Amino acid sequence: MRIFRAGEIVVLFAVGAVLLCMLAVPKGALGEETVSFDVTVVKASQDKGGGFDPALKRFQKQLKQLSYKTFRLGSRNQFGLAPGSSRSFPIAGRITGSIKLRDIRGEKLTFDLKISSRMKVYVNIGYRIARKGITIVVGPTVRGETHILIIRAR
Repeated sequence: MRIFRAGEIVVLFAVGAVLLCMLAVPKGALGEETVSFDVTVVKASQDKGGGFDPALKRFQKQLKQLSYKTFRLGSRNQFGLAPGSSRSFPIAGRITGSIKLRDIRGEKLTFDLKISSRMKVYVNIGYRIARKGITIVVGPTVRGETHILIIRAR
């Protein structure tokens, strides 16, 4: 049996701590810049009396410019992406969205958005927005509700 000296124990502990930290660091954090996306899915319709979901209050000014009478929160998806990576998220039923981060240049970023189902592509477009920017995309209508995506990047 080997007996470790105090100096060896400190070195072994330090090496173990560094390895543990490397495993705990999120993908993209080791020198690769990432962008945090927050995608809010809004269900909008022409139904009178439905009003405005209080959870969407921060977007009320932008959404009121659209020609709908009722706005309800559908879902919210948050994720981080490094350039070249992508992430899918549910929108409604079998309809999904996908964001692929193409590039980050200073405070501007470029990404591709695709909204599709198994049978159809509804939206397939590239965007360039400022970091901390927001874009609103009107997506497909399912059972009388139009699905609007509010995409924020930080």
